[in-house]
Amino acid sequence: MNTERNLKSIGRKIALFRKLKGLNQFELASESGKMINTISNIERGLADPRLSTLLAIMDVLGISFTDLTADREYDKALNLPLIHIIDRLQDCDERTLTLIAKQIDIALALREK
Repeated sequence: MNTERNLKSIGRKIALFRKLKGLNQFELASESGKMINTISNIERGLADPRLSTLLAIMDVLGISFTDLTADREYDKALNLPLIHIIDRLQDCDERTLTLIAKQIDIALALREK
């Protein structure tokens, strides 16, 4: 069903923006005034959130309704392991992140040749 697919897409985008902002589900729930199970269900596409819930989440994440609904290039990233990479990087110290960034730069430069 189309509605189901849209809810899953919005949930994945919320999860991505949350992780890009460096928040876990508990922090997003706390800052938005919502229950953690609400955030979890929305991110998994299992809930059809009220507009007031979406507005509270968007406010915390600093995103617009268009960010959640528009088909954009970052939608493609939702099908890649990007979210898992972000999860793993969140616990790294600055030195490790700098080293990883340099390795990524080298890998991308090699790919361009």
